[in-house]
Amino acid sequence: MAKDRGHRGYSRLRKPELLNLLNPPHLLDQDVPNINVPILISVQAATPPSNSFKTKVKIPRSTAKCIYDDVKKKTREFADWMLDYVPESTKKPINKGVEALKQQVSDIFRR
Repeated sequence: MAKDRGHRGYSRLRKPELLNLLNPPHLLDQDVPNINVPILISVQAATPPSNSFKTKVKIPRSTAKCIYDDVKKKTREFADWMLDYVPESTKKPINKGVEALKQQVSDIFRR
């Protein structure tokens, strides 16, 4: 098999080496190398936030409802404004010959 695949020097190899030559291990089967490279860490992410910024702002339910209604109203107004600029579809003029043919067909089916 090694000869058919064009390998050289395979006669000196032992069985496990020959098997590795013929069926090389997949990349996913190999161990992951440990590469020691320094990692950059942003200063903001490294320092924990202080407790003074942990206050929550509560919005009253009526205020949230008003904001929701305003956004909904503005969205509808914008959609209506856009629809005003969409041209209406125009009917193409039909040839008089086609109109006469339609009339003849309808007359045949009436009889």
